[in-house]
Amino acid sequence: MSVGVDAVILCEDLQSRVFVYRALLRRGYNKRRIRLVPVPDGQGAGEQHVVLSYAEEVRVHRSRAARMKAALLVHIDADTLPIERRHARLAEALKQAGEAERRDDEAIAILVPKRNIETWIHFFLKGVAVDESIAYPKLAEESEAWPAAEAFDQASKTAAPANAPPSLVAALAEMGRIPA
Repeated sequence: MSVGVDAVILCEDLQSRVFVYRALLRRGYNKRRIRLVPVPDGQGAGEQHVVLSYAEEVRVHRSRAARMKAALLVHIDADTLPIERRHARLAEALKQAGEAERRDDEAIAILVPKRNIETWIHFFLKGVAVDESIAYPKLAEESEAWPAAEAFDQASKTAAPANAPPSLVAALAEMGRIPA
């Protein structure tokens, strides 16, 4: 990885933060060059935290990207909503803050698993098709997701697995925005 590359991770919960962080390490990012936006405590606070923090993190990212390579990875669960609704909510947050829309050439990836991150983790750990309408169980330890995160990064560099759920296919395309 080139010197001077920064990455920022904005997630709604600890499991997703560990997942995205591990994927970045697998991609070659230096752990000292990754900033983890603190995850809020309490149930239901995560989604709101991401929406409220997004515009400021984009503003900071754009400032940083003007002088060096920088990446911003944002995770927000779709829950039972369409993933497009989460993308629209984040776009609206930018608009309300007076920030320009996210451009195609910006290293800003928005990762929106249907239901939650455990859907993708289950897919990669079990190697079987998943139903995005089911809430898969949380892991006992967040670090148990490391193999899934590494497989996620690898799939983002090749092609989505044939039986990948739609939200994962979209996220793998989003990861194409992040320099390796």
